[in-house]
Amino acid sequence: DNMFWTGSAWQTDLVWLPTALENPTPGLFGPTAAEWRRAVGTLSYVDGAAYQIRARSWDRAGNSALSEVTTFRFDTTVPASTVITPTSQSAIKSTLRAEGVATDTVGIAQVQVYLRRSGDGLYWNGTTWQATLAWVPTALETVSQSNYGPTSVRWRRTSWPTLSNGESYWLRAHSTDKAGNVGLSATSPFIFDTV
Repeated sequence: DNMFWTGSAWQTDLVWLPTALENPTPGLFGPTAAEWRRAVGTLSYVDGAAYQIRARSWDRAGNSALSEVTTFRFDTTVPASTVITPTSQSAIKSTLRAEGVATDTVGIAQVQVYLRRSGDGLYWNGTTWQATLAWVPTALETVSQSNYGPTSVRWRRTSWPTLSNGESYWLRAHSTDKAGNVGLSATSPFIFDTV
């Protein structure tokens, strides 16, 4: 909507907010470089909305320069995760191949999965079975893209331990978006049956 933040409200006219300079690098006529900070005040971000920040600086002679525009999107919505294979309550008789999809309005950063053995409750950590929850990485294939990253991905993992005949297992996906929001899939129980 092209509105500008005044420090306390939105308005249609351009406004530059003062900043606090920190860690100045001393020079002969004053600081030659400094970090700047600005608290936004009582601003309430809108989920899914894009925002832009631009800085303007002056030197002691009155020369000014503008920074590049930095755009970011505020995102509190968790990504959606789905396990497609193995299907819930299914029986598999050959090598486990775990696949699914993850979607998000802004962008998916990663998808991890856990494999839990029902007999002893242990989790596969990529090398061995352990008692504590372990998430292992997946390979991602982008289906659709936004300026911030892939908004829809197919994930896949094919590297698993040897499964025991007649044993039940649970598989679950854990997707993280670019803002750090985490979404969990439903648990997909299956049995390994080679007989």
